[in-house]
Amino acid sequence: MRIILILLLSTLIFGQSGRTNYDRIYDFLERQDLLGNISINNHIKPYSRKFIAKKLIELKDLSPASLSKTDLKELEYFYHEYLPEITKPKKSVNSFLSYDEYGRFNIYGYKDSLFEFNLVPNLGLIYEQRGEGKSTLTYWNGFNFYGTITDNVVFDAGYLDVSYKGDFIDGSRLFDPNTGFEFGGFKRSTNSFNSTRTYGNLTYCWNWGEVFISKDHHYWGTGYNGNLILSDKAPSFPHFGIKVYPAEWIEFVYINGFLNSAVQDSATLRTGILRDHVQLVDKYYAAHMVSFRVFDDLRLSLGESVVYSDQYEAIYLIPFIVFRAADHNLTVKDINAGNAQIFGSLSWNIPIIKARLDASLFIDELSISDIGGQFPEAVAFNAGITKTDLIMENLTGEFEYTRVNPNVYEHADAAQTYYNRRYQMGHWIGSNADQFYVSLKYTFFRGLRSKLSYEFTRRGDFVGPNDPLYQDDHLFLFGQKGYFSKIFLGVEYEWRNHIFVTLNITNHNAWGGSNRLDIEDYRYFEASVGLRVGIMPR
Repeated sequence: MRIILILLLSTLIFGQSGRTNYDRIYDFLERQDLLGNISINNHIKPYSRKFIAKKLIELKDLSPASLSKTDLKELEYFYHEYLPEITKPKKSVNSFLSYDEYGRFNIYGYKDSLFEFNLVPNLGLIYEQRGEGKSTLTYWNGFNFYGTITDNVVFDAGYLDVSYKGDFIDGSRLFDPNTGFEFGGFKRSTNSFNSTRTYGNLTYCWNWGEVFISKDHHYWGTGYNGNLILSDKAPSFPHFGIKVYPAEWIEFVYINGFLNSAVQDSATLRTGILRDHVQLVDKYYAAHMVSFRVFDDLRLSLGESVVYSDQYEAIYLIPFIVFRAADHNLTVKDINAGNAQIFGSLSWNIPIIKARLDASLFIDELSISDIGGQFPEAVAFNAGITKTDLIMENLTGEFEYTRVNPNVYEHADAAQTYYNRRYQMGHWIGSNADQFYVSLKYTFFRGLRSKLSYEFTRRGDFVGPNDPLYQDDHLFLFGQKGYFSKIFLGVEYEWRNHIFVTLNITNHNAWGGSNRLDIEDYRYFEASVGLRVGIMPR
């Protein structure tokens, strides 16, 4: 048995003016979308606070009969939370270690009709116990700030330093839904593991689009327990991009980024007295996706991406160019080819039954002439259904199946994998695996919600950076097979703005074998009680 006592005093991005990853507002908007009260694009996230404010105004304009009593109270709460995006004060307002006029706690805040700035700390502590005499202490400190200049310029940034000290520390997160470590290292003298994380966004927006330079996560495609296309499994990477929505029925997003290849370039080796120095192979990423609302309740998104290395290519600065064809233009056969992917997502809302069908497809390698051949192509897909007001009001159910074939996210050139810092940028289960996931979410009243979920994952052999790909024996789930199950029950209560009390119980089980994992590490029972201000970092 593992007992975890969590005392979290973090204020991570809880008032962010740019993008927001605050999951409670996402759940609320998803429910209103299922009910047919608003329309949102669940294929491209995160949403900006201005977009969220716009949707809250739409809900405010509806008849109160369109929402349940709990929804009306949630709407009132969120409306005040995002009211600063809607109104500007006529005179300057300062706040220090106090709640502002919208009920949000600030360490320091300033706002006038032109400029807004907020500074918040990020502090936390987790005590974890697994059996008698074995424990781990996790603690972190950092800061976050956010603000706006006029109605068009939005900025936010943050830094986090995390330390893990104790008897059981997972310094790899190889097979784990949590974000991989951006930077980390063990200290044997203190029996600890230290890591850091940072993010930042600078955005210029107007009424039908935005341009941005950023180091933050994107979430592309559908997924209830992970995203196939872009997720937060890998650490975020610096990038710039554009998003335009010139009409209600179409949205286009483009990003151009710089990845960490984690591959050393031996030609750059320099020896030194204290240490040697070697550069990493340069690695780049470009992606775009266009999303159509085909009918009122049917959305289709199509996109492509390319991972390439060594030399930055200006051709990928053209947001609308076909990347796959551009890659062919830059190569002689496959000698200098990049690693291209195509993908798509489909969502069909059925408001009459308050449900939505979702599916995503990710093609890393596909030969039309060899479909149905000896081994599966490098293709991944998921399909799921979510329904709200299931059996009773405010109860939402989700079911999803995800399959990631062998060799997806991988590449023959270790510097061109669909990875950043050795973590795949897609679904956390990785290639050669599949998963069944089901969950029930229930909101008792405003601020108090619960979740019960079950997941069952099958995992074949992991493929290393130097292992050959597309072998005759690379059938689905080839190699040693590991089986992993997880039952989760959690209750969360938001006492007031961003002050949460949580109680979670989790049972993990595993059997079979694995060429990279110790199955015993995935057999444990976990109970946690927590108190936090803000959002716990993953």
